[in-house]
Amino acid sequence: MIKKIILIVLILLALLIAYIGVSYGPGIKKFLTLEHVDLAPDLVALVGYGGNSLVLISDDKSEALIVDTKMLGGAKKLKVFLDETAPNAAVTIVNTHFHLDHTGGDNLFPNAKIIAGAYTAEQWTRATRMERLPDEQIAVGDACTFTIGADTVVARNIGRGHTWNDVCVFLKNRGILHTGDLVFNTWHPALLPDDGCDISGWTAALDSMLAIEGVKTVIPGHGPVGGREVLVNMKDYFVDVQNAVGDEERIKELEIKYADYFEIPGTSSVRNSVKFLSTEN
Repeated sequence: MIKKIILIVLILLALLIAYIGVSYGPGIKKFLTLEHVDLAPDLVALVGYGGNSLVLISDDKSEALIVDTKMLGGAKKLKVFLDETAPNAAVTIVNTHFHLDHTGGDNLFPNAKIIAGAYTAEQWTRATRMERLPDEQIAVGDACTFTIGADTVVARNIGRGHTWNDVCVFLKNRGILHTGDLVFNTWHPALLPDDGCDISGWTAALDSMLAIEGVKTVIPGHGPVGGREVLVNMKDYFVDVQNAVGDEERIKELEIKYADYFEIPGTSSVRNSVKFLSTEN
């Protein structure tokens, strides 16, 4: 009898693994794939394997900017890339927010200067699992402006949206904006109430970024690089979901409309978004 029960459990487990592989295998592979998007000879977006990163290297390779440092293997690949490209560069890291898939590689750069939003020490250490705190924190509504070679970098704390503090980074000379997780491009957004997620603040942040003059290229927190339209698409997504709260037919229509969007089981989907907004309201 016990052997039969064990056999049934093993069969069910095998079926579950097969189901996960068929249903989510392509998505998992996509999540763990790292793509180099060359924006200029000295500027590259590293898309995937954690949050999207942006790496800017000065002409003389003495300075480097990293926006978000990924996690696990992605962080190690980022470190190898910089070591091979500019091994002696003085590194400045801007973390757009505190989630581990965007901060997981910070410790690989012990001599780097780290800039982030104005999180409390408890919020930062809990989320990043690092005792080291940012070297510079930007207050809500304030900006930190500095240069990397000939480039002017503006890191602005847009405030509460995806988390308690969300920072966007604008390369003024290039028209390139890194939004962090204020934009999920062709992905369902991760809405985490314990981390300060607030949709009204989020949509206000999107409006603020849309008001930035000269934006040509947008690096989202997750998903492919795009133009200003990805800011609009993110805002439209929230409008769609808000209008679907309490309306099952509209929810089903949105599941069809956003069927190609990447989702994380149990964390991000149309229904997860609807549930969050219905609870928030």
